[in-house]
Amino acid sequence: VRRASWHAMCSFMVASKNITKKHKPIFKDCLERCKDDNIRQILIVYWGDILMRFPNEVEDLNSSIFEFLNGDSRMLKSSALKTLSMIILADMLKPTDQIVKMAELIVDEDDEIKNLTKIFFIQISNKDNQNIYNYLTDVISINAGSKSHVTEEQFQEMIIFFFSLLEKTKSTESLVKKICDRFLSSKYVFVYFCFI
Repeated sequence: VRRASWHAMCSFMVASKNITKKHKPIFKDCLERCKDDNIRQILIVYWGDILMRFPNEVEDLNSSIFEFLNGDSRMLKSSALKTLSMIILADMLKPTDQIVKMAELIVDEDDEIKNLTKIFFIQISNKDNQNIYNYLTDVISINAGSKSHVTEEQFQEMIIFFFSLLEKTKSTESLVKKICDRFLSSKYVFVYFCFI
């Protein structure tokens, strides 16, 4: 009954900006605190639908959706990944350093999540290869610092994957310079040896 209620309310939110404004606090509270992962999964999917219709009304929930990528629930991680992929590929969301949370799923222990993430970045690369150059410097700088959630081996796997997507252009020299600058500012020695 609760799931059906949420489906109904979210359907109305997708249809009406006023209903979205009115019920967003309840939506946000349940998205972040509900103990039922099935309801949270429903809300993640509907967040994407609402964002497509009324982007300014729910953009403050973006960081909450990205947080599911680092969560323990495989179901919520998968739903967040699929929904974010759709939204980003539709140019409805421009991720900044949050893209690193998606990049870390390249080395996730779940093969389906790992493959979905790789497909997402391949699609991003095919759409505009410059995005890969931009994301790669963020991936390196954040995972070379104290905020890293990956091991040295996982970091190397991520970097090898991203380099496989790069096209050789004039941007390559600029990227190498940026990477060298990031290496010099890194306290972590293993970053220096990832490309050897």
